[in-house]
Amino acid sequence: MDRRAFIAMAGAGVLATARLARAQQARIFRLAWLSGGSAEGNKILTGCFLNGLRQFGWIEGQNFVIEYRWSEGVANRFAA
Repeated sequence: MDRRAFIAMAGAGVLATARLARAQQARIFRLAWLSGGSAEGNKILTGCFLNGLRQFGWIEGQNFVIEYRWSEGVANRFAA
């Protein structure tokens, strides 16, 4: 194999590897949890929600993250 053919094959291999690596990156979705209660008061509800998502193959931290916002009974905090 001559030098030019080797360099061309090596370059093609590097480009193919970069394309495959980019295609394998999973998209992470961001969900929002907005509640009028508190985190402690909704612990069972959030746990059930996460268990339900796991049944469909969604795993927190791997393919989605949740941003929790609690108003703790103060309606004015919803706007913030």
